[in-house]
Amino acid sequence: MPWPDNDNSSIRGPIDQQWVALTEPHEVSSFVHHYITTRGYANNPTSIATLKADALAYPGRRPVKRIDLEAHLDKVYAARKAKG
Repeated sequence: MPWPDNDNSSIRGPIDQQWVALTEPHEVSSFVHHYITTRGYANNPTSIATLKADALAYPGRRPVKRIDLEAHLDKVYAARKAKG
């Protein structure tokens, strides 16, 4: 069976709807873009880089449930907003 030539070569499989593998750059990027869109944050290189760094710094076990990572980031950003 020949390999299809119309796929995205950087994606190794479908994006999981429940888990985020923080070791897979395409999953982190997909999560970040979805998070920015749903939370209404600015979609610019600075906010994307900050969000990726904060997601990768998640202190729990990997892979991470999407809802747990979203809740963690919501808490981090609420604490930052309260400080400054």
